[in-house]
Amino acid sequence: MSIPAREHAIVTPVHGRYLVRVPESPVSGPLRNAPMAVGFHGYGETAEDQLARLEAVPELAGWTLVSIQGLHRFYGRGGAVVSSWMTSQHREDAIEDNLRYVRSVVTEAIHQAGEPQALVYVGYSQGVAMAWRAAILGARRIDGLAVFGGDVPPELGVRPLTQCPPVLIGRGKEDTRYSSAQFRADLDMLAGRYVAVEPYEVGGGHAWSEAVGHEIGGFVARLVNPSAAARL
Repeated sequence: MSIPAREHAIVTPVHGRYLVRVPESPVSGPLRNAPMAVGFHGYGETAEDQLARLEAVPELAGWTLVSIQGLHRFYGRGGAVVSSWMTSQHREDAIEDNLRYVRSVVTEAIHQAGEPQALVYVGYSQGVAMAWRAAILGARRIDGLAVFGGDVPPELGVRPLTQCPPVLIGRGKEDTRYSSAQFRADLDMLAGRYVAVEPYEVGGGHAWSEAVGHEIGGFVARLVNPSAAARL
């Protein structure tokens, strides 16, 4: 009679990849200490996908842009290498791995670009949960969190949100993945925790659009210059 197999977990180093775009002055070259936006892509996407979304927001033109690719890489449509953030298997371990990963990326990016005047995390779809976790459970306080097309991770609903920055949270009106009911439940939970939240809905479904970029642009503009935004 054989002994039943036992499952074990082991920590092992793994390489991740991320992209950094530093703004430049036509006179002095790369700008140090610019505000920084850190992007988290959706399921089956790449760091390039989220970087392109950030680059399309006019208000982020003078920002350092960082786009982090999920550690779980696989072949997507057409054989392209894409990523996801995690699966349900060893979920808690994966969350810890990702938090360490994001912390390392942000630390390195700041070493390259200088201490930012403001730091904002931007998540889309599956990347929304990771952006939330990094904002609440990460070692570094951030100035804003902008997410679209994904719900608040359930484990955060039972944690103190005292570290939570101002939040912009949105969905597409026809989105069946992030339903209207879940959106309202998230807003109610956040209101009960006294989180400063700006909710919005745009036309369309589960897809980032120009309207989403417009909302995020206004949000970051208000964060870095609230007095100017108040005069608009």
